[in-house]
Amino acid sequence: MRYLLTIGVFLLFYISAATAQIERSIFEAFDLEEISQIQITFSDSVKIEFWPGDNILVESNIAFYNGTKNIFEQLIKDGRYALVEQRTSSSLTLSDNGKTVKKIADKNGLICDETIERTIYIPEDYALSGTSYLKVEEE
Repeated sequence: MRYLLTIGVFLLFYISAATAQIERSIFEAFDLEEISQIQITFSDSVKIEFWPGDNILVESNIAFYNGTKNIFEQLIKDGRYALVEQRTSSSLTLSDNGKTVKKIADKNGLICDETIERTIYIPEDYALSGTSYLKVEEE
């Protein structure tokens, strides 16, 4: 009986370790010098907040399930969660890079799930106009 209890505890620990959640926050900042229009295009929903800063700050909170820390760290290093910026002389477009659409599996074929929650902090001197954020000129 003691032997079965030991195996049961070991299996419970192994299963909970295998499905552990790894969390990480990634921050990216984007300069807005000379930018009068901001376009945000993401495949997932994002939360927009206004703040008193003079640049855009993006906070990406990622929860990674069913994978190892090494897999997760490699995905970060490979730019899976990095954003894409496209600039003209007066506009900036921010978007995700499309890499998170592809599912990740570990060496045993187990799918590694992930949840990405992004908050984009836009300076208070920009206002939503249609689908873009335009710089509000001071009077």
